Amino acid sequence: MPPIQMRDRYPLARPLADVRHRAAPAATGATAPAGGLTGRDFMRMLRKRKWWVIICVAVFGSGAFTATLLWRQFAPQYRVKADLYVNPLRQQTNSFVQPKGEFTSDSAGTARLQHARMIGTPEFLRVACDAPEVTKTRWYKRNKANAVDLLVSGLSNDMYQDENRLGISFTSVAPSDEDRGDLAEILRAIVEEYVRTIKERAARDVTESIASLKKQKAGQEEQLADLRRRVGMLGLAEMGTIANLIQTKAAKLDTINQVKIQLDLELQAAQGRLNDLDQKKAQGKLAESPELAILVEDDPQIRQMRDREAMAQLSLASLQASYGPKDHRVIQAQANIATLAEQMIRQRAAVLESKYLSMRPRYEGDVNRITAQRLALAKQEQPVNTDIQTLQKNLKELQDLKTQENIKQGYVQKLDEQLLVLTIREKELTPVWMSQAPTPPVVTDIAKPLWSMMMAGGIIAGLVVGLGLAMALEFLDSTVKGPRDLTRRLDLPVLGIIPHVEDLEESFREVAMAFAEHPDSMVCEAHRQIRTTLQFSSPANQQRSILISSAMPGEGRTTLTMNLAHAIARGGKRVLVVDANFRQPALQRLVPACPERGLSNALIGQIDWRSAVAELEPNFDVLGAGPLPPNPAELLGSEQMLSILTEMTDAYDQVLLDGAPCVVVTDPVALSTLVDGVIIVVRAGASTSGLVQRARDLFTRVGAHLFGVVLNAVRAEAGGYLRQNYDTFYEYRSQATLPALPPGAAAASTGSGPDPAS
Repeated sequence: MPPIQMRDRYPLARPLADVRHRAAPAATGATAPAGGLTGRDFMRMLRKRKWWVIICVAVFGSGAFTATLLWRQFAPQYRVKADLYVNPLRQQTNSFVQPKGEFTSDSAGTARLQHARMIGTPEFLRVACDAPEVTKTRWYKRNKANAVDLLVSGLSNDMYQDENRLGISFTSVAPSDEDRGDLAEILRAIVEEYVRTIKERAARDVTESIASLKKQKAGQEEQLADLRRRVGMLGLAEMGTIANLIQTKAAKLDTINQVKIQLDLELQAAQGRLNDLDQKKAQGKLAESPELAILVEDDPQIRQMRDREAMAQLSLASLQASYGPKDHRVIQAQANIATLAEQMIRQRAAVLESKYLSMRPRYEGDVNRITAQRLALAKQEQPVNTDIQTLQKNLKELQDLKTQENIKQGYVQKLDEQLLVLTIREKELTPVWMSQAPTPPVVTDIAKPLWSMMMAGGIIAGLVVGLGLAMALEFLDSTVKGPRDLTRRLDLPVLGIIPHVEDLEESFREVAMAFAEHPDSMVCEAHRQIRTTLQFSSPANQQRSILISSAMPGEGRTTLTMNLAHAIARGGKRVLVVDANFRQPALQRLVPACPERGLSNALIGQIDWRSAVAELEPNFDVLGAGPLPPNPAELLGSEQMLSILTEMTDAYDQVLLDGAPCVVVTDPVALSTLVDGVIIVVRAGASTSGLVQRARDLFTRVGAHLFGVVLNAVRAEAGGYLRQNYDTFYEYRSQATLPALPPGAAAASTGSGPDPAS
């Protein structure tokens, strides 16, 4: 037998992610992204496991009912209650009182909280248990060892809207009338003992409080005297006088600052003049100085030379008018004027240098004079600033001392008022007293257990346990139940889902022949959707031959193969279904006209495969498996199989091969290397994710191309998406429609096209 060869005309399998993005969107209910448990998953789990939740709620509810009934029968708990009146005026022994005995509700509320805490302390209850009224009761004799602990846990407080009342309750087991009377007697004894204790403590506290207040007053008066002494040490000047002095000093300081500003401006101007003069001297531009130019022109020699030059100009003009420009006398006059101009230039330079030497010391003297005045003002400014700072410090200290003096004086006044109130009311006020005595409860007034709380707790506990158990069972269940399990756990594209026949209105003798029995059923519509999804998952020339397999037997391979072939054939394409399961062939049982000879005979060269083909309906032919050969896997992966498969794809538009389960036998794995692609059938609720993953790995390991997965026999649960989808389908189908065309009529009239029923 030659080695198995892969089909040359089809490339290796594409990544699953590429197929998923093309195939998954068209599958019904298969678009859920990978991720954790969603609300839809939770609701599906709840619908599936609802009986577990109902049973847990029923069990826990029944347990709560039984426990409550037994508890109320043999160990009921009753509550007795007494009221304490809290005198708010008497609670202020350790804080300031307000004038005229006015107290806020906050003070009364704080006193109630203090009394509520004190009466429930183990120290006080241990003393109260020694009272004769308590020790003679049956309750105490029965619970003598842990009486204090029972009192601590049984006592509770009730805060009334009335700020001056405090409710004290005691709850304990009391199965008989005598026990209920003991509860009232015990609470009465506790409250009376507490009132007596508080009265004694209040008398002692008042005396101690008066002494403490007097000590506080003496300390405050000593601090007040010290403050007044420190005020005197600052001098007899009042704050107003100090403030006036600060203003006077500030005015003087402002005057000095204004003079400083003026001197700064003058110094800046004088320094600018001196710098400008020195700069023009260095650049040889002294003549550009307006002041020097004026001084030079006012010089007597310069004025005399200007006059001589003017006279020479007049004489030259007269000579030119009389003798002409070329006369020797005119030429001589012009030469004299030029000589006179040169002398004037030299004289101006000499006068300019002389004036500069006399002007610079004067400018420099102005700068030195203004600088000296500026330094003198700075010396005057320093002591004024020091005086102002000292006065401000004294004023601040005096203000602080005055404020502290006023506070201390007010504090001493409050202490006097409190001492006066405590002294007057020391003997006439009582902190607390019992305003309402406890009475024995009636037999029907049971405090614990309450039916409402016990039943609610039992139901809630049952819900929690039931939901937890349902979630645990769901997580432990690894079977594939819906398309989301495939996309989330296995990252496999879902081509479509096929409903379980028991959830449908139609009844089928053979589900694999659903198109022959009920072509408008939900099953047929699901296969039409799979056909459409498959057509758009890849180009038509890359899905001519398709192998349909599964992980285990009984998952619906033949059902999908036959119904998908019907859907494709009724869409106008020629389809050939080949039974490639030599071990358990199914076509000969479904199609009686199918010859006994089949694919196995063609593979070993006994017959031509075309002679064993039977026509099921127009465009739909079938080829049986034939007898079981001794080496099925080698035959299905042989070159002869490749040759026959090539002839089949040349003769038909689509070739569907019904393969064996890939995890049980290796036949479909060998065949998958020769076909264009593989479809894996998964039965919902039966196949586990591990088996599906193993099937996927078997095909991908040999380079087979996976078109995707078809989820078969999906149950529709009450209230779920599929149930609603089925109901909508049958309601939609019930509308009036045109009579259906006979099979193949649409294809014959229009060539080839989609199935009208789809």
